[in-house]
Amino acid sequence: MRLLLLVVIGSATFAAAARLSAHDEDEPQSTAADASHVVIRTRGDARIIESNGLPDHKPGQFPNRGNPNTIRAQRYRFEMPLKPRANDRLRPIDRYIFGVAVNGVVFDPGTAEVWRPGDSIVNRPGPETRRRPGDDPRRIWNYDAMGGMHLGIDQNHAHVQPTGAYHYHGLPNGLIARLRKEKGSNQMLLIGYAADGFPIYAEYGHKKADDAS
Repeated sequence: MRLLLLVVIGSATFAAAARLSAHDEDEPQSTAADASHVVIRTRGDARIIESNGLPDHKPGQFPNRGNPNTIRAQRYRFEMPLKPRANDRLRPIDRYIFGVAVNGVVFDPGTAEVWRPGDSIVNRPGPETRRRPGDDPRRIWNYDAMGGMHLGIDQNHAHVQPTGAYHYHGLPNGLIARLRKEKGSNQMLLIGYAADGFPIYAEYGHKKADDAS
């Protein structure tokens, strides 16, 4: 069965995703400021992912016409359940990082650009597409970064925050291509973990989603 979108197994609930504010005693150090660096390890009941957020594949050109930001290394530390369980109810993750790829780049599909009923539909961000004090969240819609809004998305469905953080809005094509060379063309690929600890796969899934055999 071929899937066209990221697949998150279980209910996507936001657990924990924060910038690394202090080094753990056993945290490996990156040796090159311009090189991708990620460490995935387990401790007790948690999976811990630490990275500098730089991709291990070629990104697009940044800055570009739709995105004025330059890629810069980050200091990420994510902690999530090693044995996740589906929540009793869905929890929205409005404008939060919802997961992290196995190369340490975050999945951050939300946008800051909004449309209000009565506004003109535009294809470039501007002052009129930003949230304003007093906006009723029940009456505004976010523009989709993968749609008609030109936000400088590259060939990996990614672009850069003002902080320099490179992040994915869709399927990470460069990462998938690298994993395909290692795993083969028809294999189900583990490409990351959601914030609730459940794995994220591309581009294939089990014929029966609840039967891994």
